[in-house]
Amino acid sequence: MNKRALLLGNINYTKPLTKVTSAINDVKALKYKLNQLQFDINEYIDIAKNEISEETKAFIYEAPCDSTNIIYFSGHGFQLNGVNYIAPIDFGTNYLSRGIKESACSLDEIMLYTQDKQANFIFIIDACRDNILKEINQNYADMKVYPNVYIAFATQFNETASYVPNGFSFFTKVLCDNILTPNISIDELFQQVRNELYKSYGKQLSNTVNGLLKKIILNSIIKADNLDYEIYNFVETFGEKYNERFGYFAGEIELFIDTSQKYDVSLLDVMYKYGKVSSKVCNTQLLEEDESKWITFKYLISMGVIESNYVWSFRGRKVRMGEIPLLPNSMQKLTPIIGKEIDVKINLEVQSNGILVKSNLPNGFILQANVDGLIFSRSEIVVDGKCVFKFNKENVNAGEYRISLSSPIVNVMTQINKDEVGIRGRNLCGPNVSFDEIWGNSIEFKDVFIIN
Repeated sequence: MNKRALLLGNINYTKPLTKVTSAINDVKALKYKLNQLQFDINEYIDIAKNEISEETKAFIYEAPCDSTNIIYFSGHGFQLNGVNYIAPIDFGTNYLSRGIKESACSLDEIMLYTQDKQANFIFIIDACRDNILKEINQNYADMKVYPNVYIAFATQFNETASYVPNGFSFFTKVLCDNILTPNISIDELFQQVRNELYKSYGKQLSNTVNGLLKKIILNSIIKADNLDYEIYNFVETFGEKYNERFGYFAGEIELFIDTSQKYDVSLLDVMYKYGKVSSKVCNTQLLEEDESKWITFKYLISMGVIESNYVWSFRGRKVRMGEIPLLPNSMQKLTPIIGKEIDVKINLEVQSNGILVKSNLPNGFILQANVDGLIFSRSEIVVDGKCVFKFNKENVNAGEYRISLSSPIVNVMTQINKDEVGIRGRNLCGPNVSFDEIWGNSIEFKDVFIIN
């Protein structure tokens, strides 16, 4: 998972605002923790309004699909007419001539940049949220919920946030104390922060707004027990022997079935336990348990594990499959983003040296082709709605040929705008598109053409 962070700290405000002497320490402390979590970090200190707008917009627009992105601000903040603002370093210089709204940065406006982005954003705002025009009575207003966006405020609406001069803010200190907690979601993290902040400092109660559509864990650590290591060592010890006896793929299944019986663990569980240790050994990221087991289940089916009368078997051997998880939310089919639907259209044109494929697929999209009895270039990239699959010989026999077009998963395509096609190709739709729980949407087109 791609992890990025944008850290903003404003310290040296001009009058009438006071300096926020904790902001530099807050940014440095959080940066240190995020480095441990392997975030790519951009840091800005004493940043003006235009710079905040430009940097946050660029940071959000450049976020890769399905990445996790943190935007942190430490400095002055306030609310006006129910709208939350953060104060740029030049706010005190500009607000008398330009007005408050034109001199501060509205969080709602910043959030709008995230619309239609297929990434997750966590905004952490360590600033006050009190009424800047105290002589005017203003009603409470909720912060709007944005999809794939989580907002953590240091304090409640209409309240102030506190800090130790030349030290740390109360909120960021507690956040840094808890952010490395393993295997907890963002929501659990900030609930933990809220509890400790209130217990330690009494008055200040942090607040969150959750629009995330999936569980986000910043510090995912695999925990493997003794049984996991026993299973891993058994499989590694006898793997080659099983492959020699049964063949590579069948040998793998036979080995895991025997491991399942030896340790009295279901087949899905034994393969997940093996995967936990393998991920630690190879330093790779393990999927959530339900995702991992679902993919394993699909793999076992593809390898010939079958079910009959509620009994699972492989090549005549009974198999204790274990509990099959429900299809995880992260693997369910996503509807296209409204206004970005691509109803895929494909037309063929026979040429002397190959087949011209015309489509409305975006530039950089990869198509793969296969033709009965006529092998030619297998993969081509769409440019301006066209690509050509060339024959491998000059004189092609006349006759009727069947062609099938497909595509690799969207995530491996490096030359397309992934925001255009969406996560897992979600914006692709129509009869020429197929869906797979693991890989998402891809092209599936079949037709017949004639060579005279």
